[in-house]
Amino acid sequence: KLTSGTFLSASETQSNRMVVFGSSLGWQCFLGRIELGYQRVEGYEILESQVKLARDVALEFGLTNDILFHTQDALSADVSGSGLIWLNTYAWPLEVSTHFSGETMFLSTYSISKAKIQVVEKLLAEGDVGAKVVSYEELPVLEAEMR
Repeated sequence: KLTSGTFLSASETQSNRMVVFGSSLGWQCFLGRIELGYQRVEGYEILESQVKLARDVALEFGLTNDILFHTQDALSADVSGSGLIWLNTYAWPLEVSTHFSGETMFLSTYSISKAKIQVVEKLLAEGDVGAKVVSYEELPVLEAEMR
């Protein structure tokens, strides 16, 4: 579903906090702070090399108080109070399983990994009602329990 970027702004979500899962070099975090107006942006990335570069850019532009980068699994991130949660789960590895028939090994891949389902479960359980979620791919649809 296409939407205008204005619907993603801090003023539209009525929140000062944005979270990015799989923040890589941090460009979406910088976008959130500079263009969308979030006062507090946190990026979660498991690759230390990318987090280091993102921190270096934040330091160079004086944004280290506004943007935090964590070398941490996004599934352990605190999403409470976030008006916008940006997912880069498209870059996460596919679930791969193997099985054998005789001496031949077969690989099977699945487009929806267990981690992606866990992300949706996390957002349903911990995300604020009304928070906006950006994803480059279709997310699994799960039944939400009433909170």
